Amino acid sequence: MAAEPADAMVTEEDRRQKHSPGRGCNLGPDTRTPDPLTTRELEVLRLMAGGYSNREISEALGIAEGTVKNHASSVLSKLGVRDRTRAVLKALELGYLGG
Repeated sequence: MAAEPADAMVTEEDRRQKHSPGRGCNLGPDTRTPDPLTTRELEVLRLMAGGYSNREISEALGIAEGTVKNHASSVLSKLGVRDRTRAVLKALELGYLGG
């Protein structure tokens, strides 16, 4: 009898983790609370909501454009969205933008 390859030996715990919420299995709306945003991420988010570009945000905050991109990416990740529009909508829903 041939031995099974290591990747073929999947435990029940592996299956549970693979199919748990937030791991790629769509079980309905994500009800987890997002990680809190830092003060700087909130500043970037507010300017994103105002329609500012990364360059305009960098000039307004006095930071590099690459740093703005990093903050924006972190905001998207923490809010569990894939674009700026959805980030603003999610932030409104969560009360981050006071609207």
